[in-house]
Amino acid sequence: MILSDIALRFFIVYFEIGAVFSSKVLQEDLTSDSCSPPLLALNGTQTEKGELRIKKDYSHVKEVKFSGSIGPLGEKRLCKIKCIGGQWVGPLCVDQQGM
Repeated sequence: MILSDIALRFFIVYFEIGAVFSSKVLQEDLTSDSCSPPLLALNGTQTEKGELRIKKDYSHVKEVKFSGSIGPLGEKRLCKIKCIGGQWVGPLCVDQQGM
């Protein structure tokens, strides 16, 4: 596929994960398999559909980045999930220290 054939759009979103607020960029690719909206959880409890949702249509979103407090000590991590072949893959999280 030629890069000029790919249409990309970017969105700023806000997620609340474990009382941590973060704004990140979602990358939207209009040429790939789509994923359903990812499941969102707040303090370990899944939110109801539509409740605390940032975006209702994730059909063209390829990547979601968010900040969260992970583990028993609440270490801050930068995490992301990716839409690959119609399925959300991840999360992949990295340490935020030094960022």
